[in-house]
Amino acid sequence: MTLNAPPEDWLRSLNRKFRECDIHVRRRPFLALDQYCKDFGLVAVASDSTPAKTIFDWFTANTKAGTHQIGSLFTGVFYYDSCFWPVDVFIGGGQLQLNAVDSLQAMTDPMKSELMSRPETAWPYVLTWANSVDYGYGIDDLLKTLPADEILARSLLENADRELRAAVAQLLEHRPNSKAAMSCRMATEIFLKAFLVFKAKLSEPEIRTFNHHLDKLLSRVQKIDAAHEVLTIEKQLAAFPTISERYTGAELAPTAMWLTYEIALHVAAAIVRSLTDRNLRAAVLSQNAY
Repeated sequence: MTLNAPPEDWLRSLNRKFRECDIHVRRRPFLALDQYCKDFGLVAVASDSTPAKTIFDWFTANTKAGTHQIGSLFTGVFYYDSCFWPVDVFIGGGQLQLNAVDSLQAMTDPMKSELMSRPETAWPYVLTWANSVDYGYGIDDLLKTLPADEILARSLLENADRELRAAVAQLLEHRPNSKAAMSCRMATEIFLKAFLVFKAKLSEPEIRTFNHHLDKLLSRVQKIDAAHEVLTIEKQLAAFPTISERYTGAELAPTAMWLTYEIALHVAAAIVRSLTDRNLRAAVLSQNAY
């Protein structure tokens, strides 16, 4: 089916509404694409379709220059061939057509082919990618829909998100920074606390009683949901540095840093999956070709 480009007056009218609502110009073309689907009775629109190209070209021409370079909603990492590679979760409108390999923009095509040619490397990557997508879209959903009076829950989610993104930045430095392991530990702790605030309605004083004890946090999670995904990390807690190592931590091998990130991403993704309807990982597991 040939899709028509949205009319100029439709675009101008929609942009006026965005301006009145003080919506940042970077978000406008994506929101416009969603609105186009709703107004014209469509489920989704391909990124290379006439409507999508028209919408992005129009907003590029009619809003602040340079603001519409498409970035990622979340960037994670994957360890392969002795290097940390960025895994980009792209912003999209309508129903997304996702491709795991497309997220490895920094990797050459021959390396992508090699990575995906063997189950022992392809499968860990695909699971990392699925966790990254679930987390990126899930945390965005949560922070956009969380009621204004949920102050503690929002604070915990935002700070856990900062710690996870800090770990990513540290791992993607020219020389991976061992402090990433502490950021991963803190992200894990705060995500677990956020879950308890959501599900057990714990107060800030009650959350503080756990101090930095990950094992106690997991025990409390188990009382709420004995089958929760995060409980699988119990035997891996020794991979994290202790809190006392914040100022004295030793240099870590890349593989050790990677393990702490794997744990943190697993927890982050599992928590947001249990609080939203995002679950690409389940779809990936159901179609496991390896």
